[in-house]
Amino acid sequence: MSDDENYEDEENFVEEKRVKVRRFIPFNKLVEQIGSDSDKFSRRYRLNRDDNGTYFTEALTKWNDADHGADFVNFSNELPSDELDTYAQLLFHSKTIITCLFRSLKIEKSKSAQAFCEMLTALAKDLRQDFNEYIWEAVDCISFVLNEGLQDKDTVEAGFYALTSLVKVMSKSLLKTMKKSFSCFVPMLGSFRYYVRRFVSQAFAFLLRKTNNLPELTKFIVEQAEKINLPQLTLGVSMLFFQTFRGISGGFQSTTFESLRDIIFGVFKTADSVRETGLKILNEMLQLTTTYVAKKRTDLNPIQNVLFTLLEANQSVVETSELLGLFSLLIVQNSNITSLSNVERLYNLIKSLIVADHFTLDEQSINFLHLALTVCLENTKWISSCKDFFQIIIERFKETQVSDIFHLLRLCSVISVYDFSILPSISSLVETAIRTDNEEALKNTINLFATVCAARKPLLSYIPGERKPFFNVSTQKDLKAYIVSTLPNLKKYDITLASLIVQVWPWFYSELQPVEGVSHVVEYLKYLLCLKEGSQKGSQATLIVGYTLYLVEKESLQKIPLNEVEAFVRNHNALPSSTLLHLLFLKASNQKLDIEDLKRTSDLYLPVLFSPNAKQRLAILDMLSYCEEQITSDIRSEGFEGAFSILKKVENVALIDCRERLRLFRLILFGAHRNYVIPEISSTYEEIILRVAYSQFFVSFTLLWPGMHELLSSFAVGMKFEEFWRITEDILLNVFQEQSALMEKCFEAILPGVDEQNRRDYLAVRVQLIKFFAKIPQLIQRRTRVISPLFIEIYEKDYLRFNKVSDEEEEEEDDEDNEPSLEKTLSSLKFEFREISTILCAFMELYSKFNDPKSINRGKEIREIYLEILISGSEMMLPKALDALMSYKDKSLTPYRDALNGLVDMKTFKSKIYEFKISEDEGDAALSAEHRESVMPVLIRILLGCLKRKATKRLGKNRRTIIFRFLVGCRADEMQLFIQLCFRSLCETVGKLK
Repeated sequence: MSDDENYEDEENFVEEKRVKVRRFIPFNKLVEQIGSDSDKFSRRYRLNRDDNGTYFTEALTKWNDADHGADFVNFSNELPSDELDTYAQLLFHSKTIITCLFRSLKIEKSKSAQAFCEMLTALAKDLRQDFNEYIWEAVDCISFVLNEGLQDKDTVEAGFYALTSLVKVMSKSLLKTMKKSFSCFVPMLGSFRYYVRRFVSQAFAFLLRKTNNLPELTKFIVEQAEKINLPQLTLGVSMLFFQTFRGISGGFQSTTFESLRDIIFGVFKTADSVRETGLKILNEMLQLTTTYVAKKRTDLNPIQNVLFTLLEANQSVVETSELLGLFSLLIVQNSNITSLSNVERLYNLIKSLIVADHFTLDEQSINFLHLALTVCLENTKWISSCKDFFQIIIERFKETQVSDIFHLLRLCSVISVYDFSILPSISSLVETAIRTDNEEALKNTINLFATVCAARKPLLSYIPGERKPFFNVSTQKDLKAYIVSTLPNLKKYDITLASLIVQVWPWFYSELQPVEGVSHVVEYLKYLLCLKEGSQKGSQATLIVGYTLYLVEKESLQKIPLNEVEAFVRNHNALPSSTLLHLLFLKASNQKLDIEDLKRTSDLYLPVLFSPNAKQRLAILDMLSYCEEQITSDIRSEGFEGAFSILKKVENVALIDCRERLRLFRLILFGAHRNYVIPEISSTYEEIILRVAYSQFFVSFTLLWPGMHELLSSFAVGMKFEEFWRITEDILLNVFQEQSALMEKCFEAILPGVDEQNRRDYLAVRVQLIKFFAKIPQLIQRRTRVISPLFIEIYEKDYLRFNKVSDEEEEEEDDEDNEPSLEKTLSSLKFEFREISTILCAFMELYSKFNDPKSINRGKEIREIYLEILISGSEMMLPKALDALMSYKDKSLTPYRDALNGLVDMKTFKSKIYEFKISEDEGDAALSAEHRESVMPVLIRILLGCLKRKATKRLGKNRRTIIFRFLVGCRADEMQLFIQLCFRSLCETVGKLK
C-alpha cells in the first residue's frame, strides 16, 4: 500500500482537497476575458490562481471577502497587498509575510485561526523548498493552534489540514532531520486531547514509513518519551508506531513486516533504564492493533508472523521473555476476529521453546504458555502430547522454580482436558517433594488441588451422595498417602493450610470407598469450634472442615453438641460462613425441630439482623426459613408460607427489581403479617421483620425506601409503641454510634466472596431513619430524650468543626497554586460536610413537625442551633431551620412567615426585601413595633446568612448593597447585634490572645 493512499483513509479527520491542474492560458483567451469594467477585470485577475500562479493570493482574497475577525483584518493591513500579484513578488516579500503570519497564528483563542492555517498551507505550497528554514516554527504554530486555540470544528479541521499539507509538501526536508522533526511534533503527540494525538500520529507516520533507519529513530523516540515522562506522550508514541503499519479497512501496510520488526529492534536497542518505557509503548501499540482488527473483523496474521519469526530466531533470554509478553496480547479471545490462524506454528513454537536454553519461567512466559496451550488444546490431535510438555517443564525447573511451575499449573486449570491430561504430570514432582520433605512444594501442591476442587466442586453446591473423584487418583497415590498422614496432626499446621488439606481429602475416594481419617477431622473441627479468637479466616476454615465432613459422613457432625456451634456463631458475630456452618449441623441432625428451637435460633441472630451486609442477612434468613419449614411441615401442604421464607425471597430478589421486593414486603404489613407467622412466637417474628426492614436502608436503591417507610409505619401504629421503640432505639444508637460511615473492614479470606462486605452507607440509613420518624412525629415526640442528644452532638462535634474547614476551603478555591493532594483533601472534607448538613436537615424537618416543640428534651439548646444555622447561609439548611423555628408558633413571628421564607429563597429575595420595610420613619413599615423585638434577631441572622452565600462578583456586590441599604432602618441595638454577629469570630480570637 502506498503512502499517498494512507491519506485517503476514511477515518482521517480531514480529506485531502483536490488540487486543480495548472493550465497555460493563451493570450487570446485573456483578451476575451477583458470586459468594460477594468476594476472588475483586475479583481478577477488577482483572484484567479491559474493566472498569477500563487495559492497564497487566492487564499488571501478568499478570506478578505469574508468577515473573519479583527485579527485577520490586522494581518491583512500589515501585508503589502498591492505587491503580491506574482510569484516573484510573493517570494520577495516572503519574510515579511511569514513573520506576520506566525505572529498571528500565536494569538490566543483567535477566531481567525482557520484563515491563518489555510494561508500557511497555501504559502508552503507556493514556496516549497524556500520554506525550509521556516518549517520548524510553522509546526510550532500549528501545535499552538491545536493545543491552545479554539477547539471548534472548523479551526481544528484547518489545523489538521495545514499539518497534513506541510508534512506532505516538505517531506524531503523533514526526512533529512527526522530527530529534530520528531522533537517539534512532541507537543502535539503529548497533547491532552486524544484527537490531536491521533491525527498527528497519522501525519508523522507518513514520514516514518519513508525513513531508511527506523530502528535508530525508534530508539531515539523511546528515549525522548522516557526523558519527558508524560503519560499522554507515551500513548501518542504508541499510536504513532501503530499508524506506521496500519492500513485501511482492517488491513495493514505492505511493509508491515519490516516496519514492525524495525520498531521492536529499536526498542530492544535501548538501555535498560529506558526498556520499561519502550515495552509499555509496544504493549499499548499492540492493544491498539487488536482493537483495530476486532472492529474491522479481520485477522492479526501480519503482526503474528513478525513475532513468530523473531521468537524462532531469537537466542536472548531477556528478549525472548519480552517477545512472549507481546505475543500474549495477540492471543485474543474475541469472536469477532481470528485469534490465531496458524495454530500448528504456535504448537511447534511451544515445543521448541520449552527445550531451548534461552527459555525460562517468568511472568511473561507463564502467561504466554497458559494462553497458547489453551488455544492449542482445543484441537484434539495435540491433547496426548500436552502431558509431555508439562513433564519437560517440571524436569527443567523443579529444582529452581517450583512456585513458578505451580503458578503455571493453576493458570492452566481452566483447560478442559486439565484433570486427566495435565494434572497427572505433577506426580513425579509430588513424589520428589514428599521424599525430600520440600515444604514449599507440598504447600503449592495442596493449594493447586484445593483450587481445582473449588472450581470443579464449588463449596455448598455439591449434592451429598454423588461424590466421585474428578481426576485420575491412580496417578496421585503418593499425594493421597501424604494427605491421610497429615490428618492426625492438623493442629500443627497453619489454619489455612489445614483447611485446604481437609478440602482436598475426600476427593481421593469414591462414594463406595471407606474414607480414612474421619475421626481425626472431627477432632480438628472440635478444636476449631473452641477457638476463642473470632476471625473471618477461622470462620471460613471451620466451614470448609464442617462441609467436608458433611459430604463424607454427615452423621459425624452429630458428635458435636449444637450449643458449641451456637457459641461459635456468637463469637464470630454471625458471619455468613459461621451461619452456613450452623445450618449444616441442623441439616445433619436427625431430630425434628420445635418452636423452642426456632425461638432459641432467632434470639441468637436477632442482634445482627440489622446488617449492612446482604450476604449475612441472606444466610441468617436461610437458616431461619429452614427451621420454620421443619416446624410447619405439617401445614405447608395446605399452602402455608412463613414470614421467614418471604424475607428470604426478598433478599434473593435482584436489586433492580424494586417492585417485586415491595410486593413481598406488603404481604407482611402489620396485621396481614399474622397470616405468615407462628402465633406462639409472633413477637419474635415482628422484631425480625422490623430489623430486616430497617436494614433495607443500606440497599442503595432510593425507590425502595418509601415502601419501607410504609411498612415501618404500619408496625409503629399497630405494635405496642414501647416494644416498637425498644427495637428502633437499638438500631438508632447502632447507626449513630458508628465511627465512620465510609469505613470498610478488610479481612484475610480463604473463601473469596462468602463473607464479602457491602459498602456501608450509614449516611443514607441515618437520613432515612429520621425521615421515617417525620412520618410519625406524634409518636416520636415522646422519645426526644434519645433523639435530641444525637442532634446536638452532630451539630457540636461534627458540623461546627467542618463549618470552619468549609470557610477555609472557600479561601483556598481562588488559589491557582494549590497542590493536587490539598485539593483532594478539601474536596473530601467538602463532601463530608455536605453529608453532615443533610443529616441536620433531616433532624430539623422532623422537629418542625412536632406539635409542642417547647416540651422537647433540651429544647433551648436546639432553638439556639436553629438561630446559628440561619447565619450559615446554607441554601439547603436555612429553609429547614426557619421552618423549625416557625413550629414554635410564636405570635410575633407567625405573621411574617411568608416574608421571611421569601428572603430565604434567593429567587424571591430581591422582591421580598423591597416589600418588607422595617424603618420606623416610614409610615408603611411592614414590621409592627410590638413584634420587632422577636422578629429582628431572626431577620438579621437571615440577612447575614444571605451575605455569606456564594455568588458571582457582580451579583454579590448587588446583594450586599441591597442588604446594607435595608439595614439603615435598624435601631441602634439591632445594628449592634448585626455587627457583633459579623465580627464574632474575630472577637473570640482577640479574646483568646488576650
